[in-house]
Amino acid sequence: MRRTRDDVREPTRMGSDALASSNRPEGGARKTGVTVVAAIAAISGVALALSFALVSHIRATECPSYHYGDPSHFGMSVTRHATNWTVTVVSSPRGYDPNTTYVQTRDSRGSPVLGRTPWSDLTVANWETYHILYEDSQPVVQFVCEGDRLVVDSTTYSSGSVLHVFNRDVLVGSATLF
Repeated sequence: MRRTRDDVREPTRMGSDALASSNRPEGGARKTGVTVVAAIAAISGVALALSFALVSHIRATECPSYHYGDPSHFGMSVTRHATNWTVTVVSSPRGYDPNTTYVQTRDSRGSPVLGRTPWSDLTVANWETYHILYEDSQPVVQFVCEGDRLVVDSTTYSSGSVLHVFNRDVLVGSATLF
């Protein structure tokens, strides 16, 4: 009988060499482990970056607190300059939207000078109409914050005029221009 190549078998390995060679990982297993570690590190890095971005976004969209006054009350300070008054918000509850926060002025006799007008309308473009300008100290924040100012024309609003601030329909503060 003639033997063919298919009939010839390789001798089997015996002993410790056989165990060592059968359990030894080839190069692919080691690369897979490194890939998994790299993927976990990348995912952790992205999660950390997103967490930092979220915290930064939340801090950027909230009013800073300068601790000038009681944040549960709306407080203002008034200073006089050559041709204008500057009314600065020194304390304010959070969440007053310039679209629903209104200013109203009365002269020293109590007669209305300016009806309730939203702060969002008090722009440079509307200066000639209202003679009051809202200066937002935190333009990225959508709310009225401590440090925001109203620049008020001292010719239109003379000494003794009273500036009233409303949040929606509630009177939250008043300041006398002196």
